[in-house]
Amino acid sequence: MNKISYSGYRFPPEIIQQAIWLYLRFTLSLRDVEDLLAERGVAVSYETVRRWVNHFGPTIAAVSSARAASDPLILEPGALLIKPASESGVDDPWEAKLSATSSASPLNCQEAATGQNSLANCAI
Repeated sequence: MNKISYSGYRFPPEIIQQAIWLYLRFTLSLRDVEDLLAERGVAVSYETVRRWVNHFGPTIAAVSSARAASDPLILEPGALLIKPASESGVDDPWEAKLSATSSASPLNCQEAATGQNSLANCAI
C-alpha cells in the first residue's frame, strides 16, 4: 500500500486524521466537526472537512481494512469457556456463565500473576 501523502495541505496529518475520524466514527455533521476542532483551537471550515473526507476517507478505509485483514485477533485457545445458559444451570436465558477450562486453586492464580504459571489455570 502506498503511504498517504499530506503534502500541500495547510494542516498537519494529525489534524486531518482527527477530523476524518470524528466525522466517520461518530456520524457527526461537518459543522459539528468544525465546532469540535474550533474548541481545540483549530480554525477550519466544514467545507475543508468535507474535502478531507472525500479525498482521504477511501484511502484511510483501505489501509485500515488491509491492516485488519493481515492482523487477525489471536486468542489463546481454551483459556475461558462461555457456557450457554442451558448448560450452566442459569434460569435466565440471557445470562451466561464464565468458567475456567480447568479447576485451579487461588494459589495457582497468584503464581500466574507472578509469571510462574499460566493464567489459563486460574479459576474464576
